[in-house]
Amino acid sequence: MKRKMLVFLMVAVISLSVVFTACNKDVYVDPSTDSEYILVTDENGKKVLSEDGELIVYVTDADGKKVKDDNGEYVTEIRGFVGQIEENGVIEDYAYYFTLPDGWNAVNDRGEFENKKTKSTLQIQILEETIDEAIAKVEKVYNALNSQKDKTEEFKVLKNVYDNEIVNGKINIVTLQYDGETRVSLVFQNSGNTYQFDFSTTGDITVEDAEKETIEFLNSIEFKPYTYFPELTTSVNGGDSFVVEVTK
Repeated sequence: MKRKMLVFLMVAVISLSVVFTACNKDVYVDPSTDSEYILVTDENGKKVLSEDGELIVYVTDADGKKVKDDNGEYVTEIRGFVGQIEENGVIEDYAYYFTLPDGWNAVNDRGEFENKKTKSTLQIQILEETIDEAIAKVEKVYNALNSQKDKTEEFKVLKNVYDNEIVNGKINIVTLQYDGETRVSLVFQNSGNTYQFDFSTTGDITVEDAEKETIEFLNSIEFKPYTYFPELTTSVNGGDSFVVEVTK
């Protein structure tokens, strides 16, 4: 299955539930079919992925036993990485993996997380557009918000650009604080992909600390080196560029 089709499938499936069975951590359940597959792992127990980042599983017969070829070798096949896998606090998505920070839990397997103690949520997305396209798309939104910030003392909207070693480039951030809610959106490019993080909290926090918490979450993530929309013309953003769509 092509990468683009997999991304669309992830969005379309409403109730995905990807888990490992308690008796065998090497079993993958495809949430779109509920079919179970035995994962191919290396000597360290790490999942073996294809060159495109897909899961590799063993072919099994009707009884669930692994099939061998004429040479006595187990037969394998590539399965599309649908949804998200969570094991012992480690989240693995088709595009990244990380250990959940203290207090954070996965809401679902579509890149949405929450911290009930701090009344915070965070969503991770890969946008099907280049950095430049995303910037052009939302620049008017920021300008509209910025034009309103002097009309009330409670309204704050800020933008910043930071260099970051994790993504080997710039992170573009816009922060909005209004009516007891603080929202941070950051966008960056990694391996030709445009990522967007949306953090929101109703907790008592400054805009600076909200930005810091969002970046700390980002720094805990290890991204896989695959390009998911290769047909897009990629570009690297710089200067005062920014992208975020913040609405209230």
